[in-house]
Amino acid sequence: MAHFAPFFMYVIFTQYKQIKQKKNFLGEVMKFSKLVLCLSLTSLISACGGGDGYYEKQNTTDSGDYSTTTDTNETKFFEDHIHREGSVLFGELDINNSITQKGYIDHALDTFGNGILKLAIDVHSKFNENKTEFIYYEDCHADRDETPASEATDLQEKIIQGCYVIHGEKLKNLLGNKYINWNFNVKAADLANLQPKESLESYIGETSVIIYENQNADKNLNNIVVTGKFGYPYLQSWGLKQTEQIRFVNIPDADGSTGGFNIYNDPTYKEGEFYVIQADSSYSVITNDNPATPNIEPVTLTVGSVPGRITSSFTVNTDGSQILDLPNVSAVTGQRIDNQTPSTNTKSISGSIYLSGPNVLNFLEKASAVSLNYKHNLTLQIDNKSITRTLTNIK
Repeated sequence: MAHFAPFFMYVIFTQYKQIKQKKNFLGEVMKFSKLVLCLSLTSLISACGGGDGYYEKQNTTDSGDYSTTTDTNETKFFEDHIHREGSVLFGELDINNSITQKGYIDHALDTFGNGILKLAIDVHSKFNENKTEFIYYEDCHADRDETPASEATDLQEKIIQGCYVIHGEKLKNLLGNKYINWNFNVKAADLANLQPKESLESYIGETSVIIYENQNADKNLNNIVVTGKFGYPYLQSWGLKQTEQIRFVNIPDADGSTGGFNIYNDPTYKEGEFYVIQADSSYSVITNDNPATPNIEPVTLTVGSVPGRITSSFTVNTDGSQILDLPNVSAVTGQRIDNQTPSTNTKSISGSIYLSGPNVLNFLEKASAVSLNYKHNLTLQIDNKSITRTLTNIK
């Protein structure tokens, strides 16, 4: 900036000589002072690396229109965390590669898509082929503890609803080799040496899949509910010893404020299969892959759905394309202990998630000739901050 100094001194000296000859000396002095201040500020900004380039940099780091340094920094902070914790949202997660780091959003959505949702669809498909592995109940909600005496004195007729149920290890017989490493009957021994052990009792039990009857032939046997406990494998390596990991799942989550995952195969959709989540549903997942802590790190997900209003759904089209539309994710929470930072990395997101493309929950961008379309409107809560942004590649 030093090479501009002679020029500024010349301008100031010339202006001072001129105002000495003016009649309105005081007014001209005020104008002169403003000129000096303006030139001084220009010098300061340029000396600090400013000028036009400084202002251009403020708006080049994000697709949104953020005019301040704070907004730009928050946007970068937001995007860095969302990409690290949820690479599945952008077609960047390779579930078959142990080196690919799975964030807490990846854990939650993989459990939903490749766990609960996939299980419901596969069981329903096998059910339509062969019902012999299922138990039929004339009244799915009957109280099995009722005594004959209480039934005899009950003058009110009961409304019943029939259903087919399959649970536990019978699911392996039904589903075959694709689920050979899944655990549909989690026992205490399966949870041994996980800590703290005091929080693990709610993960003991069987998986149940229920398919409901309906008077209407179009609706009949299209309503599927998944509930209970199961464990299933995934790959995650930190470059040490362990590569094969297990997620243990509890449906609904530990607080029990929602029911099981209630999914309806809407028969009015003619372009493929259209699965609609019927009510608010939740689950919690135990992960034990982080070698920075001896403790488990639970992840929870709650999906809100009100059919006809705020509908959460999964579409499998006959042309091979798929759509995952979750407009009301009220909470995905998790943490990842890091001792070297140090930080608990405790985070929570809420908002809407939309993915479309081929095989959306197992999509890998670099291995495909097509792209994954996404539009996510998310709120990230971390370190007492709350940041909301929209991330999309849809024009």
